[in-house]
Amino acid sequence: MDKIKKYQNIILDLIQMFATETTDSESEHEEIITDLVHNHYFLQWLGFDTKDRFINKPILHFHIKSDGKIWVLANLTDSDVAEMLINSGVDKNDIVVGFFPQKLRVHTGYAVA
Repeated sequence: MDKIKKYQNIILDLIQMFATETTDSESEHEEIITDLVHNHYFLQWLGFDTKDRFINKPILHFHIKSDGKIWVLANLTDSDVAEMLINSGVDKNDIVVGFFPQKLRVHTGYAVA
């Protein structure tokens, strides 16, 4: 299996694991959104809050770039999803914590770009 396909499966399994956890509110729900052509993978909250305001916010967002690196673009969980990716078979050098500016990524222990 090529690296990108392997990483797609790992990310989808990870997102599915988080999606099975329940939310605190009955008025919102989680949705998994995948773009297999451009390799974007989202888990997001959708719904209405107690004041009937619409909620649309990402929980997780991953992007697999053409070089095979996984960019973590959003993580609103309490979990270290980069470490979870490593434990699932992703090479540490193939993970970029993209929600940090490039000058700070050198301190993450993962790839810079």
